Amino acid sequence: MGKARYKDRGREWGKKSKRRGERIKYRERRTKRSDEGQREVEKDREAERCIERGEREKQQLRRRELRREKKYNDIEREAEMEREGVMDV
Repeated sequence: MGKARYKDRGREWGKKSKRRGERIKYRERRTKRSDEGQREVEKDREAERCIERGEREKQQLRRRELRREKKYNDIEREAEMEREGVMDV
């Protein structure tokens, strides 16, 4: 028998058994059904990740702004103290 008969079967490592091909095809068919549900679950996870990422970015921005304000306030305080003559720099 020629190769053409087995070419499009789901065979692994050159195994030509008809049964094996059918078994693999069945397994593929079965996984396709479960893949649809899996895709939906992954979409939900992706959406959650995006939301979490957005929240994290917002928190980072808040922290950065607070740091800037703190630095600015510290500089202001130092300048004020220098004006009053408390610090000698």
